[in-house]
Amino acid sequence: MYGIFLIFEFWLINYQPYFLYHYKHGIISIYFNFIFWYFNIILVSQVLYSLILSLLSHYKKPDYILILGSGLIGDQVPPLLKSRLNKGIELKNKFSQSKLIVSGGQGNDELISESEAMGNYLIDKGINESEIIFENQSTTTYENLLFSKEKVANEHTRNPHITIVSNNFHVLRAAFLSKKLGMKASVLGSHTAYYFYPNAFIREFIACIAMFKKTHICILGLATMTFIYYLIKG
Repeated sequence: MYGIFLIFEFWLINYQPYFLYHYKHGIISIYFNFIFWYFNIILVSQVLYSLILSLLSHYKKPDYILILGSGLIGDQVPPLLKSRLNKGIELKNKFSQSKLIVSGGQGNDELISESEAMGNYLIDKGINESEIIFENQSTTTYENLLFSKEKVANEHTRNPHITIVSNNFHVLRAAFLSKKLGMKASVLGSHTAYYFYPNAFIREFIACIAMFKKTHICILGLATMTFIYYLIKG
């Protein structure tokens, strides 16, 4: 869908139809170009900010390493989730005093909870079960963070630092949600197969837009009203 929109935009730039580019001093073209670049700048900023957030997390010592769950294949960890777990193990090896939290409930098509499958994978890789905290009730990213925060609160009276591990396309939304929940957290992105990037980043882009929909509605509403005013005024 996004690709079709890009092709259409470049077609307009190349052929410059009269109605869009010359009618009433090109106000229609200005409006649609504003919408196009508004969302493109947000998308590019989101990708760059996600990369920066992940880079910064490499230098922060966490008390807890929170690995967010994703769908299973039966009771097996698929490659997408495996990359998150491997990144969590890498961080655990660097900061051995940190405890691991595996977060994820059980979907309708899953034989066990995501947290159980994740824990089994970590144990198979040599992590001691006593160093793993299981959170098996969450079904969304927000619940992953909320329920894990509650698990940590049962162990600590202070506000510990948590590093949230997810795929690199997902870290920005995780960062926004952790801030909303008042968590002292950083985020770290794991490797994602390149063929998965386009759909993943677009999906996360839409999700982040929805998180701040009131702000975007106000900005786009103001732009639309200005467009209508000049269109009528001529």
